[in-house]
Amino acid sequence: MEQFQQSDGIVSVKNLHQSRTYSMINFRVLYITIIIGLLPIVGFSQEVSLSSQGFRTKIQENTLRYMLTLEGDDTVRYSLFEYAAIKDGKQSKLTFLGCENSSITTSQKYLGIRRGIHIWSVQVSKKDIRAMLACAAPTFTVDYGVALSGVFPNPLSRQEKTHFDDLVNKDHVPYILRSTKDIPKPLLNEQKWLHSDSQYVKVSTKKDGVAFVTGNQLLQIQPSWEGVSLSGLHLMSDGKPYPYSEINDNRDNKLDNNDTLAFIGQRTVGDSTWHDLVTDERVFFFTKNSSFTSLRYSWSDETQYDAILESVEQEYHLEKNNWFHYGDIDGYFGNWFTELRFGKGFYWKEESIDQPWDLLNGLQKPLFTHCVLPAVKGSGEIHSVSRLSVGDDRIVLDQLVQSTINGNIGADIRQENQGLTAITVNNPSLLMPGVNVFGLQAGVSTLRGLRLLVDYFHCKAQFAPEAINGVFHKAVITAEQKKYKMEVPGFKDKKVLLYDNINRTITQGSGKKGLKYSLSSQNENGYSSVCLQDSALYYGIQNGWVIAFAYPNGTFSIIQNDQDKAIAELNNLPTNTVIAFVCTGTDMLSSQMSKVLRENGLSINTQNNIAYTGIIQKGNSSSLKEVSDRIAITNGFLVSDEFNAYKTEFVIPNPQVLYAADIRSMEQAKIYSVSNNNLFSESQKAEVLIITHPMFAVQAQRLADFRKQQGHDIRVVSVEDIYNQFGYGKKSQHVIKSFLQYAYNTWKSPSLTKVLFFGNASWDPLKLLPTSTQTDYVPTYGVPVSDFWYGLVEGNDVQPEIIIGRLTPSSMKDAQNIVDKLIEYDTMAVQPWMKNFGSFSEQGKDEDFTFLFASVEDYVFLEPIGGNVVAHSTTSIQGRPQVLRDAINNGLLWLNYSGHGSTLYFGLDGWQAENLNNTSKYFFLGTHSCQTGAFADPVTETRNESYVNSEKKGAIAATGDSGWGYSNIAMEMMYNAYSGFARDSLRQLGDITYRAKLKFGGGYTFAALQYSLIGDPLTRLRLDIKPDLFIRKIDVNIRNENDATEIAEDDSLAKVTVVVHNAGIVPSKSAKIRLIRTYNVISDTLFAEIPQVWSNQKVEFLLSVKNMPGNHTYSIAVNYDKSITENVYQNNSISDNFTVFSQNALAFDPQQFWSVNAERPEFRVLARVNNSDTQFEMKIHDGKNILMADTILSYSVFSKSGKSLYVDWNPALKLQVDSVYYFSFRNINNVTKKNSAWTQLPCVARKNIDNVEWFIDAERSSLMQLNNLIKVTSQRTSLTLNEERSTWKIASCGQGSGFRYGQIFINGEGTVSKPDQVQCVVVHKSKYSNDIRQRIFETYNSSLDVKVPNTRNFYRYIMDSIPNGDIVGVTFANSGFRGFYFIHDLGLNNEISLDSLREALQSIGSVLIDSTLSAKYYPNGELFPDNMRWTSSFAIIGEKGAATAFDEIYGDPKDTIYAQSNNIPTFSKNGSLLTSKIGESQQWDSLLIRGKNLANQCVVHIYGFSTNNVPLGIIKTDSTYAISMRDINASLIPEIRVGIELQRKLDSNPPQIYDISTTFIPIPELAIIPASLRLSQDSVLRGDTLTVFTDVVNLSKRVSSDSAEIRTLFIPKSSNGILTQTTQIIPGLRTDEVYSSSLQTETSNFGTVTSVEASVRQKYIHEFSYTFNNKYETSVKVGEDIVPPTIEVFADSMKVNDGDYVLPNPYLAFVVSDNSLLKIDSSRILIRINGRLFPFTNKAENARYIHHYGEGTKRGTFSFRVKDFLGLGDNNMRVIVEDASANKDTLSMKLWVASENSVNNVKPYPNPSTGAISLDFTLRTQEVAIPFIMTIYDAQGRVIRRVADIGNLGDNTLYYDGKDEQYNDIPSGVYSFSIQFYGMSYTEPINGGFVIIR
Repeated sequence: MEQFQQSDGIVSVKNLHQSRTYSMINFRVLYITIIIGLLPIVGFSQEVSLSSQGFRTKIQENTLRYMLTLEGDDTVRYSLFEYAAIKDGKQSKLTFLGCENSSITTSQKYLGIRRGIHIWSVQVSKKDIRAMLACAAPTFTVDYGVALSGVFPNPLSRQEKTHFDDLVNKDHVPYILRSTKDIPKPLLNEQKWLHSDSQYVKVSTKKDGVAFVTGNQLLQIQPSWEGVSLSGLHLMSDGKPYPYSEINDNRDNKLDNNDTLAFIGQRTVGDSTWHDLVTDERVFFFTKNSSFTSLRYSWSDETQYDAILESVEQEYHLEKNNWFHYGDIDGYFGNWFTELRFGKGFYWKEESIDQPWDLLNGLQKPLFTHCVLPAVKGSGEIHSVSRLSVGDDRIVLDQLVQSTINGNIGADIRQENQGLTAITVNNPSLLMPGVNVFGLQAGVSTLRGLRLLVDYFHCKAQFAPEAINGVFHKAVITAEQKKYKMEVPGFKDKKVLLYDNINRTITQGSGKKGLKYSLSSQNENGYSSVCLQDSALYYGIQNGWVIAFAYPNGTFSIIQNDQDKAIAELNNLPTNTVIAFVCTGTDMLSSQMSKVLRENGLSINTQNNIAYTGIIQKGNSSSLKEVSDRIAITNGFLVSDEFNAYKTEFVIPNPQVLYAADIRSMEQAKIYSVSNNNLFSESQKAEVLIITHPMFAVQAQRLADFRKQQGHDIRVVSVEDIYNQFGYGKKSQHVIKSFLQYAYNTWKSPSLTKVLFFGNASWDPLKLLPTSTQTDYVPTYGVPVSDFWYGLVEGNDVQPEIIIGRLTPSSMKDAQNIVDKLIEYDTMAVQPWMKNFGSFSEQGKDEDFTFLFASVEDYVFLEPIGGNVVAHSTTSIQGRPQVLRDAINNGLLWLNYSGHGSTLYFGLDGWQAENLNNTSKYFFLGTHSCQTGAFADPVTETRNESYVNSEKKGAIAATGDSGWGYSNIAMEMMYNAYSGFARDSLRQLGDITYRAKLKFGGGYTFAALQYSLIGDPLTRLRLDIKPDLFIRKIDVNIRNENDATEIAEDDSLAKVTVVVHNAGIVPSKSAKIRLIRTYNVISDTLFAEIPQVWSNQKVEFLLSVKNMPGNHTYSIAVNYDKSITENVYQNNSISDNFTVFSQNALAFDPQQFWSVNAERPEFRVLARVNNSDTQFEMKIHDGKNILMADTILSYSVFSKSGKSLYVDWNPALKLQVDSVYYFSFRNINNVTKKNSAWTQLPCVARKNIDNVEWFIDAERSSLMQLNNLIKVTSQRTSLTLNEERSTWKIASCGQGSGFRYGQIFINGEGTVSKPDQVQCVVVHKSKYSNDIRQRIFETYNSSLDVKVPNTRNFYRYIMDSIPNGDIVGVTFANSGFRGFYFIHDLGLNNEISLDSLREALQSIGSVLIDSTLSAKYYPNGELFPDNMRWTSSFAIIGEKGAATAFDEIYGDPKDTIYAQSNNIPTFSKNGSLLTSKIGESQQWDSLLIRGKNLANQCVVHIYGFSTNNVPLGIIKTDSTYAISMRDINASLIPEIRVGIELQRKLDSNPPQIYDISTTFIPIPELAIIPASLRLSQDSVLRGDTLTVFTDVVNLSKRVSSDSAEIRTLFIPKSSNGILTQTTQIIPGLRTDEVYSSSLQTETSNFGTVTSVEASVRQKYIHEFSYTFNNKYETSVKVGEDIVPPTIEVFADSMKVNDGDYVLPNPYLAFVVSDNSLLKIDSSRILIRINGRLFPFTNKAENARYIHHYGEGTKRGTFSFRVKDFLGLGDNNMRVIVEDASANKDTLSMKLWVASENSVNNVKPYPNPSTGAISLDFTLRTQEVAIPFIMTIYDAQGRVIRRVADIGNLGDNTLYYDGKDEQYNDIPSGVYSFSIQFYGMSYTEPINGGFVIIR
């Protein structure tokens, strides 16, 4: 990142150079100074009032003071505010108020049009700002000049808010939109060429010439076309018909699989270039339409001709685009601007002309490129096109630039200005048939930094008709129109088709086989060439001769200046071999060579020193053709069946534009399917588009579907559909933009607002550069690239109408990773890290970028955001990049990087995506640096992309510059983005990025264009625009008063600490928190309050737990009263539980109600204590509480079980079979003297206890849940239905003096409200219910009184409404019998009378009713007068249907009498019981219920409990004996409860239950032995291997276990690291068997402190009763690597050091070693050789990277072969390697390539020797191996021995055994040696000597 600084004298333009150019340094600062004044301010607070004519705004003081802090002086204009105007081009009237005595100079600048709104900026200088600060109320008024109608203000819609919220008069925008938006122009009909109701096949070609498709190709895509007439099958080009022909032999005009359809294919053409640089595919379409006839070529079969066509006009273009030039003046101009300016673009090559180009000819480059051409037959011209590029401030070239052709200077130019220049040669005779070589040369410039950018060479001339490699290129015929015969050599097949594209005719020629040849030689400059069958066998500028051979088998060979080899070949040539010979001077030939050439038929004249070319076929003397001259040229076609070229003859009438090709050389076109998606339809609608490459369509649609669920109006469009419909199939950025303009203007409202491009891009889409590897799936615009450009669809400005984002997958895996992350990010629960904001800033001695984030820090730290800031800099991390990774791994919502950067590296680095462990904590990354956002880099995936594309880690999106970054621009972008986020509640990333760049419309155009969003613009930052309070279970911490995590029953308090988080803005109100704790059905509630929740704040509750062992449930709710408005309330509460542990152990075997072995009772409990002060006391009693045995066990007894894991007691006694006993235990603390409470377990003694029998009887019914059941004891204790007795008392007084009374008392309570007024009362109830029913009857009246409830109603109610069995009470009072007597006295027997009364009362058991009606005396003996009978007192308590009543009475009407009973029964008709849980079981057996009278009165329910404790009813039966449970799947239902319903169907013989028992196989209990969990090391280096040891025991005494798994969790306890886990399968264990395991794990993902948690879980069985012993943990410390890696370099397997020699094309290997085991990726190894990055170049091959594991410190080897790149002499190599902890090492060395063979450092040893000699020497060579022979001589010079060996580059050792040729020891003496080398090049022999002493 560049950091611009203001300095004196830069604010005005100066003439810095006489040539009127500016120095680059000054220009850069000057440029920024000029445009800085266009920076506006966004997000400040203003007072605005609107009217129909305009608006008034008051500027706030804080706004003005902030503007004074910006870069620039009084000459700079600053944007004070922006507003929406009515019309463009017309300023509104601006008036300044509030400062009468101040001189304020304001100006207005038109910024452009944005979504139909014209934007103006009001601008002032700092001088004006200072003046306004002195004003009381600086105010501006703006008068539109046009009145708006409506009520103001009118708030912006959701869509409008994003685009116009920054404008002062934003609430006027809706009215201005309606009044000013232009009506879009419809697309022309001819552009809408592709119809959705038609079928198409897309066809593409890459070259000019004849192309074809097969019927099979077409029918694979459109099978319905089979058999259609070709007359209705059309070929289209650019939306218009295009001709084609059917060229197969069977031309039946119907399409089938055997057809071949040919047409004239084309290359792609750029707007101003020969080739299109975006795509190399020229597109055509086949379509079916029978309504008109297709354009076709007609066949011509002419045989007569008028003349022979000797020449045709053709063009040949030579161009390669291997180099990209970023623009003149050191590339700064080009890199600033996205557009192709200042010479920016692709070139063939860049050549510096301030140094020699080529060692061969000093200052020449004449052999730049070559091509094969036909013979020139007329006029023409050749263009050599290049560009002069200027470095620094020099633009004058002081040397000629010359164009060379075949070694001859064609033309020259002295170029004085940078720019594109064509050097034109108007002498086509310089061209030769066959190989032509083009070049450039220039003198050495004395000026620095001049470069010549070679673009292309182009030839246009009259050429002889020739095919090159089977293709006759486009030929324009300028000759007189007549019938011509034309002979064309050079085809590869006898079937050749010639097309006249103007006359639309096709001609098939006839040909002859043979050999096409072109030979040339020049005596003066030494240039010669040999071309056979269009193969350039030789070309060069070197005096001498070349002979070439064309053999009948089709192969060639060539010999240059090697007489012996040539003569040998000539003397052994097979017949029919063709000999081609060229010579630049015949005097160079020896007589022997001349003689052999003549013997083979060539006429060589060595008398004259001239050039010669000749060709002959051996055995065919007539084939000889030869030329001797200053320039000798021989070309033609040698007819012979031995060779496979063809010369074809055509007869063509009136030829115009011709193309021809043989059937083998035609281009086969590619084909593609075409969808019918009609993008032109005006009924289309979308606010958001995803434009995707078809490869990613599935994932793009998946993302769109997800966004639709969120409520977005979104659709997916294939970029291929856009090309097809808006660009006639051509790939182009401009086509995409045309589509966006059309959709924005034409599709239905609401209009398009956002676009997401789905697919990577490359600004080198054709991979022209040798380093390009990236595929261009969805193109971007310009270099540096810009997606922002696509959003500019209105006006010529940078006010965007559409917000753009891009996802950059390069593979299907990338696409899935990205979409997975996007969906996960949007759907994950809110987390505390979503309030964290990060800043990483580079900080150095001269540059400090920390000020950038500091300028916006308050936006996230203060209200309304209230976030946490995590800021790091180069200084703060102190060389520890792990600090940066920790910050990310801990979770950041938004991370900003400020500092220097590039596509792959940051100035403050070490946090590459591959090193992060932030799964599910994805951040939004903003990089303010150079080129970090260059997503379309053709070489590599850039840094910002890597974060977004990484699987399950990295960033959710990233923004950054694709070009240069500047700190002052970054500051404004950050200010705009953060203020929009904080003040304007922007959350969508597209909106935030849009706001960041919105204000650069008038100035930093390049910054707006090049700052890109890599991400989905719809992604919302996970921070709510309202408060979002939440709590999590993980944030609840419960400890005792001593901060211990285990809470015991003797603790007084439990401290419940909960962290309240806020994932939204800071609320203005206090947050209320409530905790409800429930223990044993009793709840208590506590309250707390937090004044304001910013990000996370703690609150603490204190709960009493003294003597409250067991489970405590609690719920915590924040904002429970919803006094704070939130969008989400579901995360405001949690519920959980905690356990207050009893001090005692836990029963294990037996458990409650289990069976024990009567013969050998054994007892095991699970201990929870771990100290030597503890003892256990155990007892066993019988059912009568008689002590049977007891014991006290000390710690030493049970500690052997593995740190108090369990306690066993095996008392020596026998138990009575089938008897119930009580096992009791408690623990005793000998120090504290605090003993736990006793735990008592009933158990039953049985003979066989292999399985468990669970048993409970009625005696222990208190341990069951009973409903309406009671325990009764008679002969045997049982449970039966409950019975209750109540007391009834009924009063009656028939006619007492002044007191007439009827009342019913039930359990002492009267039920009649007015007892002195009633005549008859009836109550009744069922015996099975306590519900009382009561009726009152006015029986003083008879049945004739129909208007009152009289005697008839009484009778019917007793007889019909009361069911049999009900208890009934009746009282008559107040002359209640009168009505019955009245009817009796009338004699109306058919009415309700005394008989009816008698019948009714007798039905409830009355006996005394007869006495009441007929007795002579009262019960007291007094006379009972007849006339008083109807006034009698009478009461009864009876039962409907019974023979007798409980009690009844009658008496004197004057007396109050009572009937009463205290034995009124209420029977429980239904009762039930529910056992406690039974299990845990791994296999169920049976259930047995024993009792009495259970048949038909008992129903059994078995309730299962799943592994997550959910109750399930699984069995219901009325059977009570041996109920099978074997069908119950114990793996799903390991626990049950038995429920029994008893139903009383008879009053006698109620059902009774004696006992319940069930049998099952218990679940084995696996546990980790606590002391066994240990680590190989307590601390490790990150990446090292850690071993975890764990022992598992099966505690079960009854059953073996099945296989299980040990899961080891590694949980970071520090902020860094990620949770990982491993799983080990262990075998089944017998009872009490122990399994020991060890696990090795790599620690790269660990936190600095990591908890190691080992747990065991049975694989197929779920246990959940005893889980405390299934898991234990310890911890390990992880240190960071601070030691840099090391590098070793090997060349061809030999280690090399600085200054060593290597072969010219060595295979280099770079071996990286590191003390850390962390993986080092190949991307961390940067290798530059002579300035070029390897292996990303075409100068490297066979590149590969190998990771090393288990090889000591070796971590990786990067290897490749350097090809044709190293120069002779020294080559500079620099290697930078970075390990995974960002420690770097740099290795610089020189590698030498020998210019000649040499031997150094010759050393024989030992010398003297007693026998054998070793000879060391160093060989410098370009050869892989050189054979040599060492010859040993004695003192007389006689040869003693010859030793042969092979010498290699570098150090060599030759061993000589001290023996002669007969292998005898040589005698003592002085000996000499000579070593002769036999390589391809000469090597000076080695001579030396040695001494033998025997």
